[in-house]
Amino acid sequence: MKGVPTSAETERSVRFNPSSFSRVAAARHPVESRWSVFAGVYQALLGAVVVLAYAGGLLHGIREELLVTPGSVLTRPVVSDRFAQVPTQTALAIVLLMVAAGGFALLLRLGPVSATAAQGYWWLRLPIDRRRALALPATGKMVKTAAAVGLVFAPIAALAGPVHGMGSVLLGSATAAAMGTAVFLVAALVQVAGCKNAAARVAGVVIIAGLLVLLLPLLTADSLRDEILGGIPTQVLLLLPSGWPLVVVHGAMWPVWVAVGAVLAGVCAMSILLNRLSNSELTASGGISGHTAGAFYFGDFREMRHALKSDATSRRFRLSGQRPASAFAVLVRADLVAFLRAPGKVRNVLLLALAPAAVGCITGVGSAVVMAAVLLLCGWTAASTSAVVARAHADKPVLDGVLPLTPVQTRRAHAVVPVVCLTVWGLISFGLLAVMGPGNFELPVLGLLAGLGLAGAAIRGAFQPSPDWTTLGGSSRYMLMPAGVETSFTRGPDFAVLAMLPALATLISGTTPWWLYLVQAGSSAFCLWWETRAD
Repeated sequence: MKGVPTSAETERSVRFNPSSFSRVAAARHPVESRWSVFAGVYQALLGAVVVLAYAGGLLHGIREELLVTPGSVLTRPVVSDRFAQVPTQTALAIVLLMVAAGGFALLLRLGPVSATAAQGYWWLRLPIDRRRALALPATGKMVKTAAAVGLVFAPIAALAGPVHGMGSVLLGSATAAAMGTAVFLVAALVQVAGCKNAAARVAGVVIIAGLLVLLLPLLTADSLRDEILGGIPTQVLLLLPSGWPLVVVHGAMWPVWVAVGAVLAGVCAMSILLNRLSNSELTASGGISGHTAGAFYFGDFREMRHALKSDATSRRFRLSGQRPASAFAVLVRADLVAFLRAPGKVRNVLLLALAPAAVGCITGVGSAVVMAAVLLLCGWTAASTSAVVARAHADKPVLDGVLPLTPVQTRRAHAVVPVVCLTVWGLISFGLLAVMGPGNFELPVLGLLAGLGLAGAAIRGAFQPSPDWTTLGGSSRYMLMPAGVETSFTRGPDFAVLAMLPALATLISGTTPWWLYLVQAGSSAFCLWWETRAD
């Protein structure tokens, strides 16, 4: 009977792998020559070597030149020995655990296994073996994740006192790569189980718990602190999977075999469970991954922030009280409600206020220049976090146009929430350092004033000019940046440095002349005024 496929033809159609077919077809009609591909691979490897060399030199310089060294102004301790009680090895194990939790949350957001909208519509609806079609792209992501983790850990292993020299560094990096693969596979299993939001919350709890452990010298009494820190020896923390690469660097071999076994078990489990992923989950993850990759390719980190933004539902929150009497008050109230409803924003600002104190609690790390760098980094991150509502209005300016407000009034209304958040951040972060240090209680005042200037930096980073997509700004094999996109790297951080410079100068020098208050107030006032004026 003509038109009816035979059993052999049906079997061939089921075994058809569209991913392999597309790869073979692309190889038959290459866009680039072999020499071009070779040049791209060589460029990538050379870039990785250069980055690793710079990272190793930077870490070596920090360890040898910028840590606590009595007698020097830049490296003098700004945290008293009473609080700097967390051993370096213990702190490193905790930081590795926090980094692993953050990477796990990022993988959950991107989706370890994904498919584009076209693949979901055309491929996954065919009578094919979904496991074979999804395995190859997922394997490529897994290999890239493992390579990235191994390369990042390499300079850390080189400076962690390897027992057998380069051999221990290579084994430690290989173990780190295996653990990165294991985290990827666990994220894929969570994706199959359909509990990504719950797993992301667990990862957040792990990060908060690690920060609180670092803050134990500040949060507990001396006797209780000694009892707790004495009951959590470094060996116990290193036995966690995130600490296995360090164990290998120090001479042990059992984590290598355990990590390999965990990877093999995860690969076997995923090869069985890949068929259970739904089309909606695959295409949703593919949309986020593609959005992020496209933003990175064009160097648009504002768009990358939008792509990685959590899709968790906003919690309900209402402000009670009298109805606002003016349009300005209405906009301020709306910004405040939107910020309080945004998942995790208030928590992140508070954690960023505690982070400098946590770094200062590590033995030998609380030097003046290191703490100044940590404060600057946390300050700009907190400013970016507090401007989430302002960025939303900047992306959709038509919402502000319906209110009877001038552009200056609108910009000033959007600055109210960052002002409140960042003054609180400045009081907490600089105040804790004043408590932990020799008693320089001028720091909280300067921190409050610096918070006002950081609010101006936050507004500056939120209201950025759009890139000029008609003109090429710069390009490489892996990035194609339009003209003007480079401002996303500097617009905002430049004013953050200007706003915090007087306060950081006080922290580094240890002295606070009367005129420095005027300089700090003038710097913060300029940053806030300049960015709340009409463009």
